[in-house]
Amino acid sequence: MSKARRPAQATWSAIGSGLSAWGRANAVPLVVFFASRAWLLLIVAASILLVPTAQNPLEPAQPPTPSPSLSALLVDPWTAWDGAWYRRIAVDGYTNLALDETGQRDTAFFPLYPITVRLVAAVVGDVDLAGLLVSHAALLATLILFYRLVRLHSEPAIAGGAVLLLAFFPFSYFLGAMYSESLFLLAIVCAFTFGEQERWWAAGLAGALAGLTRVTGILIVPGLLLLYLERRQFDLRRCRWDCAWILVALLGPALHAAFLQARFGDAFLFVRSQYVPGWGAGVGLTMALETARSALTGSLGGESILPLMHAVHLLAWCAALAISFLAWGRPRIAYGVWATLMVLASFSLWRSAGRYAVTLFPLFMVGATLISRRRLFPWLLLASALALVVLAVLFAHSIWTG
Repeated sequence: MSKARRPAQATWSAIGSGLSAWGRANAVPLVVFFASRAWLLLIVAASILLVPTAQNPLEPAQPPTPSPSLSALLVDPWTAWDGAWYRRIAVDGYTNLALDETGQRDTAFFPLYPITVRLVAAVVGDVDLAGLLVSHAALLATLILFYRLVRLHSEPAIAGGAVLLLAFFPFSYFLGAMYSESLFLLAIVCAFTFGEQERWWAAGLAGALAGLTRVTGILIVPGLLLLYLERRQFDLRRCRWDCAWILVALLGPALHAAFLQARFGDAFLFVRSQYVPGWGAGVGLTMALETARSALTGSLGGESILPLMHAVHLLAWCAALAISFLAWGRPRIAYGVWATLMVLASFSLWRSAGRYAVTLFPLFMVGATLISRRRLFPWLLLASALALVVLAVLFAHSIWTG
């Protein structure tokens, strides 16, 4: 063997060993990711073949296709509802034009996800495919980092249980759809992970990215500040100037507000655009009480699935709030307080509580801590997976589920 080949072989051997070690260290989240996404994609694709797909009300009418393409089976089902908004922003940028008489506008959505989709689309040549690649890549990274974050406080069995609960949560199909949930969750998990590592500059930057993805990303600031204090046993004498890095997270929503002010003359347009018919307008305590009364009296029937889904989301909001209190101090007070703030902030949009709950990682941490060793856990996981399939199929057929 020539001497010239030996360094190259040594390099490839080192790369192979490194990848093998990385795969062993991340085996659980990798297996959970591919297992949970592969079967969900296949089941949804099969449902498209077997049952005609309803027309997405946000898209122009399309003539039926006699034989669905591979894209129509594996990509298009995951781009319904808000996916249409993100596609428009990724292709055309923000316009602030009303969709119809409801007044719904693209300025209700934050920019990081559509910007990322646009960048990936420039490589793959298809916006919808780019959206799914971004969502799935963010989900994979999230599961890996989430597993490591839980391992900082718990044993492998609990970390594995937390990853399973997240991946098979009934509304986790949003993490693989053309929605911003997976990217937001990745930014949040990164921020808290960097905080645990005392890399506060990185935690602040990750928090800023969360604030560029969703308006509630700003709540990472009190969460990180509390984590900073908690890691110092709440001794103010141990606080240093590095805690100021946490305030960098405020730059995310501030930059978006500055853009809206410069482009449309209204820095808070993202708030005003949200509270219109079909979104936030009229969704509050009164509607929640009416939904609860209908559920208790058994009057949720009818031709539409909306009343039932409203009841499911209201129940999800109440459950998320209760579990967030249980998460205080399990393992961090900061995690639980952040989750509680997120649940309370989402009440005005409680009709999508299930979708918002999927980004609340402390709920899955405390859930795994409480039940992952119990005999009930496999059955609960199975029930959750079945609900995930049903909701994903409904979503793929343009039926509103959250």
